[in-house]
Amino acid sequence: MREAGIAPVVTLHHFTSPRWLAALGGWEWAGTPAAFERYALRVLEALDGLPAAVCTLNEPNAQVNSYVLRGMKAADCEDAIVAAACKAQGSERFGSYFMGDSLRVRDVCIETHRRAVEALARAAPGLPCGLTLALQAWEPGEDGSDFHRHLFDTARRPFYDAVRGDAFLGVQSYVRFRTGRAGFLPARPGVPIDRWGHEAAPDVLEAALREAHRETGTPLIVTEHGINTDDDAQRLQHLAASLPGIARCQADAIPVLGYFHWSLLDNFEWRSGYAQKFGLYAVDRQTFARTPKPSAAAFAALVAQQREADSISQGNSRT
Repeated sequence: MREAGIAPVVTLHHFTSPRWLAALGGWEWAGTPAAFERYALRVLEALDGLPAAVCTLNEPNAQVNSYVLRGMKAADCEDAIVAAACKAQGSERFGSYFMGDSLRVRDVCIETHRRAVEALARAAPGLPCGLTLALQAWEPGEDGSDFHRHLFDTARRPFYDAVRGDAFLGVQSYVRFRTGRAGFLPARPGVPIDRWGHEAAPDVLEAALREAHRETGTPLIVTEHGINTDDDAQRLQHLAASLPGIARCQADAIPVLGYFHWSLLDNFEWRSGYAQKFGLYAVDRQTFARTPKPSAAAFAALVAQQREADSISQGNSRT
């Protein structure tokens, strides 16, 4: 990637965990932050100066969102899943990123992030390190302000508090949810929706960026953004309408440092297999042939256009 002129941004943990860690209690175990610190340093040593930036954990707030939406209860199928996992790995315990005491997992994730950032700063001064968060746009609907506040204070504010002073916060945003008395409301009629039926309006990204900056004051990188759709024309339209929101944020002195589209390829989604379509490239799951969609060329053109605009802006500032 370096030889191709691409700056690699490495995410150290994207949901999967070692079986030995799960057997010790996973992300509820008090020893996880120290174990992760050793792992982060080992990865840094192995990559030998190649990363341009490091994300510690991938959206650890997502599991807390689900927990709050279930009324602070475990999922109905959780006991059976844990029992099967214990049997499969031959242990008495199984601790997952997405199951168990979600508030305990939240606190262990926050401590893990802080320890990793501090260790990486000592080992590689100047290497930007941050955390990525799932920041769908939340909006209280009628009679939904109390639940909205509870959801925000439980699943979002503790993470915002944890990232102040970091080199960046990774913003991962796709859709808008409106909150009712006890959960999210259905999508409104007439609003663009994705393949899941969620509101996927182009202003969602800008709203997430503005909230993240307001709450943290931390520089931002869009580490995930896109749309789940079979209609590539919708993807192209969504991209073209969403990206100007970044420029508007920057014009208002919000430091948005970069943008990653999710995703390059149609990918595996954790709860949905290969059915969902986020990619700029289609993938034939039998032959693995990769075919660019029209949105791939359109995205490349948008990137080139932005680079040209940045170059002109920098030239004007020098003169």
